[in-house]
Amino acid sequence: EVDLIAQASFVAGLPASSHYNIRPNTLRGCGIVTANVYVATDWEDMKAERRALHAVTFPLLNSLLIKHKVAVQAVDLRSGVPRPQSLSREAVLHALDEIDRCRPMFLCLLGERYGFIPDDVWEGLGVPENSRHSWLRSVPPNTSLLHLEVLHAVTHGTKPREG
Repeated sequence: EVDLIAQASFVAGLPASSHYNIRPNTLRGCGIVTANVYVATDWEDMKAERRALHAVTFPLLNSLLIKHKVAVQAVDLRSGVPRPQSLSREAVLHALDEIDRCRPMFLCLLGERYGFIPDDVWEGLGVPENSRHSWLRSVPPNTSLLHLEVLHAVTHGTKPREG
């Protein structure tokens, strides 16, 4: 896996890195627009592919887009984070808000797993009926976080937030 990333980096003419991060505050002063891309995967699937995105794909995109004053920034809430035993209401709503912030850029890597199904989070979400996430009230208890992310990105979204 590491060899493949190194080979792809060599072909692209870019140095491989374990994580590529652009600081949006630094770029705003230079007139560079940041395109945020939400990366959705299961915690256990697609680890090598996620690393390749950060080490090769996003740096390559940035090297090609910088002349157009555009930078791509991955929003990968699972990168480098172990799978939790449960999720808080705030963590779920934060993920959905990040999807909205990244619209229309949503990248879902599907593998062999359905996704993490927390034991307790769906019952305790307590989303009010008039909330912009009120659709969560009808989510079956055996729905994975990844499934929720895809549903939100494809069918329950809002326009991108400013900032």
